Amino acid sequence: MAKTTNDHESERFLAAAAGVIANYPAGTVFIGADVLRDIEADGLPVVAERRRLGPLMLRLRRCGVVEKLGTQATPARSHGGVTTVWRRTG
Repeated sequence: MAKTTNDHESERFLAAAAGVIANYPAGTVFIGADVLRDIEADGLPVVAERRRLGPLMLRLRRCGVVEKLGTQATPARSHGGVTTVWRRTG
């Protein structure tokens, strides 16, 4: 199956997100919004595939790159007012 432009943009977004997380110093505590902010600060557009950040985080957790600390309240309605808190591992 041929990839669409949207697939390419999604792959680029996920690669940028993984790169941002990999550049966090060990012990850095963050949420998804921090990753999105840092991607934008690097000059890359944050595409509509933000919902794919969750599966990326789970993959990074399985690889030992991050660990899940828990959840915290957030004003984001789309997530029911809760976001996951992560820590970059060493």
